[in-house]
Amino acid sequence: MTEDVPAGFRPARLPAPFIEGNGPMFWRDEGGYLILGIRVEPRHTNAGGTLHGGMLMTLVDMQLNSSLNYQLDTGLFIPTVSINVDFLAPAVAGDWVQGRTEVLKRGGSTVFTDCRIIKQDGTLIARAAGIFKLPRNGDPNALDPKELFQ
Repeated sequence: MTEDVPAGFRPARLPAPFIEGNGPMFWRDEGGYLILGIRVEPRHTNAGGTLHGGMLMTLVDMQLNSSLNYQLDTGLFIPTVSINVDFLAPAVAGDWVQGRTEVLKRGGSTVFTDCRIIKQDGTLIARAAGIFKLPRNGDPNALDPKELFQ
């Protein structure tokens, strides 16, 4: 499957059983930004033959959360408080879709983010805004983001 992804992408080792069952996801660094992508498979589609909204939401959530760990250089579990998504265009089996996240504001306990999901041809298929809760104390189970994305 890794031969079917764009150049520069590598398998993402995301320690979540749900992602293991619905992936694989791939990543690359683009100027310090984490880019996550998937190749849409038939199992990712809905009855209309397009990328299922739930799978797209999964990619959005992982893109936002993983980007926070990557850009903030932390391996903590950062819970999602809220995500608002606009579905703008469809993707079908065989399409490559990928996301990029901007950290808009980091407060004392929350982070506000913006995400764009595009197809390989540049078509914007979704945009999202997310709010995440930063943990107050160190997590003894924290993962090194460099281990997840290397």
